[in-house]
Amino acid sequence: MDEPRAAGPAAALRTAVSGFTAYGGTQREIAVAVHVSPAALSRYVSGERIAPHHFLVALDAFLTDRRRPLEAGVRERLEELCGRAHEASRSPAVQLAHLKEELARVRAEKQAGVAELAVLKSHADQLADELAQALERARQAEAKGGVLERRVTAQDSQLQDAHTYARRLRAELTAQHDQVVLVQREVETLRRQNQTLLDESITTSAAAGRPLADAVPAVSTQAAETQAEAEGRDDRRRTLRPARSNRRSRGPSGGCSAAPKPRRSSPSS
Repeated sequence: MDEPRAAGPAAALRTAVSGFTAYGGTQREIAVAVHVSPAALSRYVSGERIAPHHFLVALDAFLTDRRRPLEAGVRERLEELCGRAHEASRSPAVQLAHLKEELARVRAEKQAGVAELAVLKSHADQLADELAQALERARQAEAKGGVLERRVTAQDSQLQDAHTYARRLRAELTAQHDQVVLVQREVETLRRQNQTLLDESITTSAAAGRPLADAVPAVSTQAAETQAEAEGRDDRRRTLRPARSNRRSRGPSGGCSAAPKPRRSSPSS
């Protein structure tokens, strides 16, 4: 037997098992849960045999399920001690069993690594898709930004043109306002001159003894004169129309119309 080599793992295993049995558990419960015989469990704990790797995994799962998990680092320590004991064992059967367990563990780790790699690859593909979508959104945003920039530039140009047009309109309105003010001043000057002439005419007429109505001329405007001329033309037309009608009725000599000639009698009468 390899009792000296199994002493270390056995002591650590007894500590782990005693953490369960100290609170009312039994080694038989452990043996049933990890699928070994009570005698095999007793040999592992006593150091007669070196516990295999799958036993340590099952023991850790059982104790964790019963809320008595191994302390931090205990499982790693047990696996390390058991591994060294298996390697140092002179029994070919023990070494073969250890190699099989190591091979199974490597395969399990490989499968776990492959599964994790698949998850990482899927995650990487998802990130790549998200990155492509983000780049597409950025490209679209950049294109929209260019369109908006061109629109803003066009609107700025239109606003500049509108400001220029508004300034030109203000200048024209100011010039027209100045012209209106000038015309108003001229009209006011003409009114004063007319009033002065009117006052002088009244004074002269009063000194000459003429009636005031003759001294004050009637107020007329261009529109009134035009209307008077039109009325005069209408009166002349109405006067001329009867004269023309009379001339046509009197004939060329200007007298009354000639009486009808008597009918000549035929030779037979």
